[in-house]
Amino acid sequence: MFVALERLINLQDGYRGVFQFQGRHLLLIVVDQQPILMENRCPHQGAPLHTGTL
Repeated sequence: MFVALERLINLQDGYRGVFQFQGRHLLLIVVDQQPILMENRCPHQGAPLHTGTL
Protein backbone atom coordinates (compact mmCIF):
# COMPACT_ATOMS: atom_id res chain seq x y z
CA MET A 1 0.00 0.00 0.00
CA PHE A 2 1.30 3.45 -0.91
CA VAL A 3 0.22 6.50 1.08
CA ALA A 4 1.53 9.94 0.12
CA LEU A 5 2.40 11.83 3.29
CA GLU A 6 3.99 14.88 1.66
CA ARG A 7 4.65 16.35 -1.77
CA LEU A 8 8.14 15.61 -3.07
CA ILE A 9 8.75 19.30 -3.81
CA ASN A 10 8.57 19.98 -0.04
CA LEU A 11 11.23 17.40 0.90
CA GLN A 12 14.26 19.67 1.24
CA ASP A 13 17.13 19.27 3.73
CA GLY A 14 15.91 20.19 7.20
CA TYR A 15 12.30 19.18 6.49
CA ARG A 16 10.46 17.77 9.50
CA GLY A 17 6.85 16.60 9.41
CA VAL A 18 4.69 14.70 11.89
CA PHE A 19 1.95 12.40 10.61
CA GLN A 20 -0.55 9.95 12.02
CA PHE A 21 -1.38 6.84 10.01
CA GLN A 22 -3.39 3.83 11.18
CA GLY A 23 -2.94 4.84 14.81
CA ARG A 24 0.84 5.25 14.53
CA HIS A 25 2.65 8.55 15.07
CA LEU A 26 5.31 9.01 12.39
CA LEU A 27 8.13 11.48 11.86
CA LEU A 28 9.39 12.26 8.37
CA ILE A 29 12.71 14.12 8.18
CA VAL A 30 15.17 14.90 5.39
CA VAL A 31 18.89 14.69 6.20
CA ASP A 32 21.55 15.06 3.50
CA GLN A 33 18.81 14.97 0.86
CA GLN A 34 17.67 11.55 2.15
CA PRO A 35 14.08 11.23 3.45
CA ILE A 36 13.79 9.14 6.61
CA LEU A 37 10.47 7.90 8.03
CA MET A 38 10.40 6.59 11.59
CA GLU A 39 8.12 6.22 14.55
CA ASN A 40 7.87 9.55 16.37
CA ARG A 41 8.86 8.10 19.74
CA CYS A 42 12.17 7.70 21.51
CA PRO A 43 12.67 3.99 22.25
CA HIS A 44 14.41 4.80 25.55
CA GLN A 45 12.29 7.58 27.06
CA GLY A 46 9.07 7.37 25.03
CA ALA A 47 9.26 11.11 24.31
CA PRO A 48 8.27 12.47 20.87
CA LEU A 49 11.28 12.81 18.54
CA HIS A 50 9.98 15.80 16.59
CA THR A 51 10.87 18.11 19.48
CA GLY A 52 14.52 16.99 19.48
CA THR A 53 17.48 18.35 17.54
CA LEU A 54 19.81 16.68 15.07
